[in-house]
Amino acid sequence: MKTTNFKSGFLEKFILAILLLSFFASIKPVVFNDGSYIAKYLVKYATVSLVSDESVGAIMENSLYEDVVKKEVDQNVAIDSEVNMTEISEAIFLTDKIIAILLLVSICFLFKKNLLPVPYLIVCLGSISMWYLSNAIAVSLLGGKAFSEITLFAHATRWGLPIVLIWVMLFQNVEKPLHTRKIHLFIALCCSATFMAHGWEAFFLNPPFQDLIFNFFNLIGISAATPFVLMLLKSIGCMDIILASIVLFIKSTKLYFWMVCWGFITAMSRTVSLGLDFWDETLKRAPNFAMPLILLIIFFSYFKSDEHHV
Repeated sequence: MKTTNFKSGFLEKFILAILLLSFFASIKPVVFNDGSYIAKYLVKYATVSLVSDESVGAIMENSLYEDVVKKEVDQNVAIDSEVNMTEISEAIFLTDKIIAILLLVSICFLFKKNLLPVPYLIVCLGSISMWYLSNAIAVSLLGGKAFSEITLFAHATRWGLPIVLIWVMLFQNVEKPLHTRKIHLFIALCCSATFMAHGWEAFFLNPPFQDLIFNFFNLIGISAATPFVLMLLKSIGCMDIILASIVLFIKSTKLYFWMVCWGFITAMSRTVSLGLDFWDETLKRAPNFAMPLILLIIFFSYFKSDEHHV
């Protein structure tokens, strides 16, 4: 029986590099801008908890609409709430930055995994996966943008990548094919969820996706008609949904290779269409093509020799 021994730890180093780059890009706005979605949700929750139901609406409207007549609020409640909220917000965002930086540093230590105890590997990578998961859930809870309710599925390759790395670091040399089959299915599920969510957004004409296509055509000097762009986006959505469906049932090098290429194209579209200032938008989506590539590597390393593969 063949083991899942990947030569020279290539797969491990590859996943670790992708995770480092993707996480670094993901925490850029956390450290330098307005914090993670987890912090934003906690601040929102704290704001509502600090003041009464009657006061919160008036305080928020007075903050948002400075040019209209101010609503009367209980001044003692308002002042106390503003002071407390400022202190709480600063504490939340500071903690948010510290956690993000510590997690980034912990990824760097993983390059010396032989010097680290197994519990450290599991806790570190599990924490990173939970960070991605929590942010995706926070996006859904905050709302405010199209399709935020399916963010957990759209980000499946991101929060799934650290879990795959745990398996690679701890079990890739174990002569138990069941381990390989389970992780292969897990990766396929993550890829399916992400492609399905993005396909759903594309089919229902997510405005940011439309902007990407319009910007790309403008970049190459073509003035694309709106009906054409919408038809193209719906076609892309159908393709993504089909890929998401068949990857769960078919093991195929052509399928995995196309998902790798398409994941890379869609990730790069942010930088190509929006400019180099948006490099982080491309890097944070690196798991979208890295996870199908891992499927491809595992397929060649194990399933290709399995007489029962499809």
